[in-house]
This record gives sequence, structure tokens and C-alpha cells, in this order.
Amino acid sequence: DNFGKDGRDWALARERLADPSIAPGPAEIAWARDVFRDLLKIRAGTQLLRLASAAEIRKRVSFPGSGPGQNPVLVATRIDGRGLGGHKAVMTLINVAPRAQVLVLPEEAGARWALHPVQRRGADERVRREARFADGHFEVPARSAVVFVHD
Repeated sequence: DNFGKDGRDWALARERLADPSIAPGPAEIAWARDVFRDLLKIRAGTQLLRLASAAEIRKRVSFPGSGPGQNPVLVATRIDGRGLGGHKAVMTLINVAPRAQVLVLPEEAGARWALHPVQRRGADERVRREARFADGHFEVPARSAVVFVHD
């Protein structure tokens, strides 16, 4: 279960957490709260992010771009919504890198993906400004979680 496996790194974490130069201030805390609230709104309002059973998850969820050539700093999840009403599909991308990342999925060229409506007006200005889809290319900003919808 990997619980406690990072124990050897606790000294490093303790040192970093004690560093006042990286302590978040009120503005950073409020921003993180607002971005998190946006993600909660997306989950609550997007049926495909609340599949009801393991069978539905196995049937509908895939991980495009995964495998031996996968970009190790970018995780993409595609959820197929055909037959459920609502979105035809949802694509989530999580970028843990300090730079923007692009995921190229030729099979999505010609599809009509758009940034989720909550994120289009959300708290994370970087996502509003930099997240985009065009011709099979998903681009997401550094250290972000982005949701695209296909209608």
C-alpha cells in the first residue's frame, strides 16, 4: 500500500516546511482555495467524473499517451460519455512539470475539445490563458490540472 514509504525523506520535508521563504501568504492560500473550489464544481457538475461502478470505469476510462513513450510529467485521462447524455467525452490532464506540456493525440484531430466552462471563468488565470486544444494537440500550463470537454 506504500504507506510511510517516504520516511527517509521526512528530514528533507521538515527542513523545507520550516523555510519561511517558501511559506504561502494570504494571497496564495486564497488562490489555492479558489482553484480547488473550481475543481470541486467541475466534479459536481460533470457526470463523467462521477461514474457509479467499477464496470463503468473499466468501460469508459482510458489513458491516452500512456505506455513506454509516455511523458512522465503529464497524465491524461479520457472518459467516454457516449450513451449517457451530456458531454461526448471528458479529457483531464495533470501536468506536474515546471513548464507547459503538450500532448499530441492524432486520433483527436478534428474533434471539438474546449476548456471546461468552469475553468474558462475560473480562478487559475494560467489555465484560462494557456490551456488550449487544436488539431489533436492539448497544451496545458506548468503545474496544472486541466479539464477539457467534447460536446
